[in-house]
Amino acid sequence: MFLSVIIPCYRETKEQLNRCLNSLGFLTSICEWEAWIVDDGSPNHQAQAWVAERNDEHLHCICQTNQGQSVARNNALEKAEGEYIALLDADDEWIPEEYVKLIQILQEQHPDLLGLRWKQTTVPYYDGSAIQFIQEEDINPAAWGYIYRKKAIGDLRYTPGIFHEDEEFNTLLHLRTERLIMTPIAAYHYHNNPESTVRTLNKQRLEKRFNDFLGVVGRMQAESTLHQELQRRVHVMAMCFIADLLQSAPSRIFLFDKLNDLKKLKLYPLPPYKGIKRYGWIRPLTFLKSLCYLENRIIRTFRSIRN
Repeated sequence: MFLSVIIPCYRETKEQLNRCLNSLGFLTSICEWEAWIVDDGSPNHQAQAWVAERNDEHLHCICQTNQGQSVARNNALEKAEGEYIALLDADDEWIPEEYVKLIQILQEQHPDLLGLRWKQTTVPYYDGSAIQFIQEEDINPAAWGYIYRKKAIGDLRYTPGIFHEDEEFNTLLHLRTERLIMTPIAAYHYHNNPESTVRTLNKQRLEKRFNDFLGVVGRMQAESTLHQELQRRVHVMAMCFIADLLQSAPSRIFLFDKLNDLKKLKLYPLPPYKGIKRYGWIRPLTFLKSLCYLENRIIRTFRSIRN
């Protein structure tokens, strides 16, 4: 088996899942493949029934009680037989004419990790050491942003029950990867979902999301004492934490509370780092003594960056 595709499914509609699975059809003509759809406690296990309706020998379904994406992916990883592993969200789809290019790179170059994009970018083609890359460039934190050699994954698994599990997994995977190829190929069609984790306005979920993010940052910081290559990544994650917090915090109390938590990790104010333009703009603002003034200044800075 050449490629295994892992697709967790929870509350997606039949139309969304069919659209997702239809986008895989092109694989049949170019490689051996299978897809593991994990019904993560969908209502009445409807996802399992929808997969069965398709009567496609390439599609396999795992049915479990709702335990979240991490457990769903981990269970599928145990079943997957492909040399390479790709992850796909059930409400998204692949762009076949672009994904073909990625399969060709896998077949011809055999990297341990192959990166793709969800929209056209100016990121250059890279072929080399994953550890060197993580010290010089930003990584794509999304699970779908790579095709993984199963051998490189080894016993690495997603941490169950947390948000931002992709960032932790992909960061640690770079330490295990010998040859990384990053491409600017836009082969993934991401569909905006207002109910997604990163867009929820529910205060309880926001609390958990930011606490989980801090947990990931803290674990990566601890890991960086053994792997100096991770220091840049830790600093970038701290910057992203601040950016996300400023856009999503439901109140100033919430904002300042989380900034203080980041301060306990000695990542606020942001440590010195050169090479990232946005980091260079944001870091000086984190030294302002007045938190209210800090909030207003950083918000204005982010608005100018985004515009």
